Amino acid sequence: HEHCSESLPEDFEVADKDIMVQILESVRKSSAMILDIDLDFFSTQNPFQDLFTDEQFSIIHKLYSFKRPSGADEAALLTYTEGRQQLLEQLEGICADLHNGTAIKDIQCDSTRKELLTTLVNSMRETFDEDSIDFELIHLAGCTCDDTELPHHVSTQEEITGLMV
Repeated sequence: HEHCSESLPEDFEVADKDIMVQILESVRKSSAMILDIDLDFFSTQNPFQDLFTDEQFSIIHKLYSFKRPSGADEAALLTYTEGRQQLLEQLEGICADLHNGTAIKDIQCDSTRKELLTTLVNSMRETFDEDSIDFELIHLAGCTCDDTELPHHVSTQEEITGLMV
């Protein structure tokens, strides 16, 4: 137990160091090999985060946000799932309409969403050419905006090396 824990760097952060040490000891004492390494453990990137400005991503998140159910009973979960599905279908339709050239003023949605859409499209026009705004990509990014974010932690080479024990 001592030998393995000594080989871990002092600043090595892991949820349960004892379990990590037990795994290392087990591998070292046998001919066992670790065959699968989840590379996202080392570094992962939300693919949409670099495609939009922070302001644009924040607006997309607001457009697609949906209140988490208050309870875990079947009725609450069913209501949540149906509501979320309706929202995604509505926003998919809106993005398709915008892609097809429909003016924002002609989009059918509540005033809060219309205001957010106007701000988003104006910001996108400042960042991209009018013809290169990809509304399908906006919708795909929005579909990832649930009550949790896609993981995004880009590690430096030094951090990755530190994790390779």
